[in-house]
Amino acid sequence: MMRKGITPVIAVVLLLLITVGAVASAWGLYQNIISDQSQVDQLNSRQQAQQTDINIESAYEESGSDSISLTLRNVGERTIDLTNETTMLYQPGDEQEPLQRDRLFDISPEWNSSNTGDCLQDERFNPEEETTCDTGVNFPNASQQMRVIVDYRQIDSESYSYLCDPQTSSTSTC
Repeated sequence: MMRKGITPVIAVVLLLLITVGAVASAWGLYQNIISDQSQVDQLNSRQQAQQTDINIESAYEESGSDSISLTLRNVGERTIDLTNETTMLYQPGDEQEPLQRDRLFDISPEWNSSNTGDCLQDERFNPEEETTCDTGVNFPNASQQMRVIVDYRQIDSESYSYLCDPQTSSTSTC
């Protein structure tokens, strides 16, 4: 009597194909979940940035110091962790791109003051709070310009800047 059915070789091949198909489906589902989580993280960062607003109220040369001092105010709706969420950048009038402090001093050593600067070192910056900090970057002469930028790291397009462009050599405010 002849039996009808599939051979063991065909059965193994079919089982392997079913297994590979199941793994591929699971991998696709996993990728979608990871992609969705990344989009959720980006959305949360954007929403957090929308509640963040920093005003650079003034920039000036404090007496006894030859560097730019800033007065910052948190006019947003949430507390900001200045140390972890923001970066201070500088853009001299002759530079195209904003530079971090160390890079500024490497490219243009004349901006380096003897002061080490303590801007953005406060850990918590509450809404409506005001803070003053010393950048450690030399105050510009009448023939120079310096843009000071507080860059909110969570969102690439969010930054707050102040142009320091003194009109005379005796001017101590921007």
